[in-house]
Amino acid sequence: MDLSKLEAGRLSPEITQSDLVEFVEKITQTFQDLAVHKNISLNFTSPQSQLMAYFDGDIVEKIVTNLLSNAFKFSKEEGAIDVFVSVNPADNEKVIIKVSDSGIGIATQYLSNIFNRFYQVQDSNQPQVIGTGVGLALCKELVELHRGEILVSSRVGHGTTFSVHLPISKKAFNIQWIRENITINPEQDLSFKNVHQTSKNQELSQTSADASILLIAEDNEDLRAYIKDIFIENFQIIEASNGKEALMLAQQNLPDLIISDWMMPLMTGVELCENVKTNPKTSHIPVVILTSRNSNESKQTGLETGADDYITKPFNANLLEIRVKNILENRKKLRELFSKSAKLKPKDITLNSSDEHFLERAIKIIEENIGNTSLDIQFLEEELKMSNMQLYRKLKSLTNLSGNEFIKNIRLKKAAQLLETENYSVSEIAYKVGFNDPSYFARIFKKEYGKAPSEYVEKTFGV
Repeated sequence: MDLSKLEAGRLSPEITQSDLVEFVEKITQTFQDLAVHKNISLNFTSPQSQLMAYFDGDIVEKIVTNLLSNAFKFSKEEGAIDVFVSVNPADNEKVIIKVSDSGIGIATQYLSNIFNRFYQVQDSNQPQVIGTGVGLALCKELVELHRGEILVSSRVGHGTTFSVHLPISKKAFNIQWIRENITINPEQDLSFKNVHQTSKNQELSQTSADASILLIAEDNEDLRAYIKDIFIENFQIIEASNGKEALMLAQQNLPDLIISDWMMPLMTGVELCENVKTNPKTSHIPVVILTSRNSNESKQTGLETGADDYITKPFNANLLEIRVKNILENRKKLRELFSKSAKLKPKDITLNSSDEHFLERAIKIIEENIGNTSLDIQFLEEELKMSNMQLYRKLKSLTNLSGNEFIKNIRLKKAAQLLETENYSVSEIAYKVGFNDPSYFARIFKKEYGKAPSEYVEKTFGV
């Protein structure tokens, strides 16, 4: 989005005077948890303890953050990343910000291209494939917008250094950019408070706890961030950079929906979908596959694995949002039907045979033990061999009911069936379906179906 604004000429710097040394140091500190996790030494140094300078805080933050993210991406354990800030000795009106790493390095012949969007180095002499995404392209555009320049030096196997040269005097900028009497507070204004997030223990994004959970499986960091931005306001987001990681997170968190790229390392999106749809614990989760393949054969392959939708890249953000909304709305309508109807069968609300089989089995377990007043969710969990969280999210997704609500719902459905036979009294039926108190049974039956048990009989048989 920043690149789009730059291209359209709609991104204008807002230059204020603040302590640049303190500002860059604070940005560096936000990566400290990631450094500890990856066992990398992260250091910040500056010969100046303070440097009052004119600069755009948002632009400098984006530049330094992207350079640090790139450094961590290509640095191994026990490596080192150094951030250095100093006034340019050749020109006291400019500052140099250096970000150096001891990572894999880049061969000289490729350095001129690394600021190109989505440039990828594929060389047998390189220890791993290097892909730049849009982060370095954005850095270069922002540095030049800020009237500066960015340089890079690197040696394969020894690491890479990016040097950003920025003017810091007021006279270097358009007068319209200057914002006087405004001081940046690094503690408040940094948007990246903590960049450490591991795949095995991801915290859900800070949306409402009642919001649906969305798992995004995409190996391209920029596209993954783009999709996240589309849904972040209304979903709790989990991210995975490959199919294998996504499958693990799907089994751990049971998201309400998965958006997956087709081509990913370790496990493709199609393989991920197949694994999700054939596992009884995850088969209810809708999967949307994104792909650059536009053939009918590819679409058929995706849908045959159980994918709920198939979207070709490049895609429109509104289109993706609408598709996801429609899938979840349709699921919601089916859930409401189940909880309110006394005669609805599992096949009427499930979208695949695995989910139908799961519901039929759960209902059968309850019906076989329906007269047992102590029948509870723990018993159902043991019989279905599912954890409390797995069963809860599975039932919620299919029926909009928690475990105990589901058991009560099946008891009431069975009671409605028995009432229709006209062979039993209301009290007899209450005991038969596991209620100790006929009065309580009558109250919750009326709440569920809108009529007392006796009225339900009259409506059914016209008595």
